[in-house]
Amino acid sequence: DVRLMGAESANEKGIPGEAIDYLEQVRARARGTNSNILPKVTTTDQGEVIDAAAKDAADQYIARINLYSVKALLARAYQARGENDLAIQKAQEVIDCGKFRLLEFSSIDQSEALTDLTFSDEHIFSLRNSEIDTYAEKLFQDIVSSNGAITQTALPFSNASTLYQGNNDDVRYSKWFNQGNFVKFIPDSTNVYPQKMPVIKLSEMYLLITECSYNTDPDKALEYLNTLRDHRIRGNVHWTYLTKDYIYEEMRREYVGEGQMWYVYKRNNLTIPGGLTGTIEPTEDMFIFPLPDAEIEDGHRTQR
Repeated sequence: DVRLMGAESANEKGIPGEAIDYLEQVRARARGTNSNILPKVTTTDQGEVIDAAAKDAADQYIARINLYSVKALLARAYQARGENDLAIQKAQEVIDCGKFRLLEFSSIDQSEALTDLTFSDEHIFSLRNSEIDTYAEKLFQDIVSSNGAITQTALPFSNASTLYQGNNDDVRYSKWFNQGNFVKFIPDSTNVYPQKMPVIKLSEMYLLITECSYNTDPDKALEYLNTLRDHRIRGNVHWTYLTKDYIYEEMRREYVGEGQMWYVYKRNNLTIPGGLTGTIEPTEDMFIFPLPDAEIEDGHRTQR
């Protein structure tokens, strides 16, 4: 993901742009079709990722890096390179491994203190953060001082009802928002489900297959998106028609607060909802991170 931050965004035809390897080749620039966008992993002679540590009971507290998180990262990288068949293959391996499961409504039909807001059974890789609720409150909720003065939230969700179509049967809307406040990372209690930030989830693999299959196998794309929605919306009525915009809207509903939409917007060179005019046009300044000064040797600064 760090490497993708420095890559050029896709052009209007969706062709991947130029990638920068921050970690190893600050001055060397390689095209997005070059293998340097892929994570460095250990493989067998046949190219299969070596299984280090599979997900087990200890992962109820945090989903450690493991074989399947590596496969999921490979799926991300292949998709970023435009190699959709390989991306689908790796995502399918994660789905088929049986180590993760999509949300069952019974896991959130609990008291507020026992509700698993981040859907832990879907975590392929997550990071423990005991202060994530504090950070989330500062970002997403208004601050009321002792004298009653209100400081508005830095990142308001003014369109949550519109995004979820006001559908309270969508558990992402009914559980992640409370009277307009975003509470996905602000549980009533942390005694049962420790605080953690999902980095890769099973739902992403379904959305990845949906996006990568859209042009070549639209029936498969529709099947995987409907399957995900079956585990998000009670009494879900299956869609029979799909557009790219429908896929992007579902991603916005799923990735809210997780930072993954930035990669979706960049990968597809999309206009971003928001701003003073209602939309923000994609630009290089918005999507391409500058080279870090600490990684540029004197006399070798690369200008964009």
